Amino acid sequence: MESTHLDLIRSLTGGNDKLVLEFFVVFSRFECALKRAKFVKGDKYGNALPDWKLFADKLNGRFTSITNRDFTVAQSHLLQKPPQKQEVRYVRQKYALGKELQVER
Repeated sequence: MESTHLDLIRSLTGGNDKLVLEFFVVFSRFECALKRAKFVKGDKYGNALPDWKLFADKLNGRFTSITNRDFTVAQSHLLQKPPQKQEVRYVRQKYALGKELQVER
């Protein structure tokens, strides 16, 4: 039986394809908004990238008064297990994608 792109997406997302698509749409719009609001940096090729560190530094301390339990649990989880960033390294004329350091705080 031939697999379709939709079947592949469903298999990769555990059947949560609509939720995953919604996440990517919202996340990409947020990254675009960050760059438009001047939370932007460039890479060595001149590509505009969202500057998450600058954004985080600007928001530092603004969430200390929030007492909502769901928020504080999520915040604690993110601080204890921050997302990792991926880094591209040049290796013997080829590029290798590797998981490296945790995001700077």
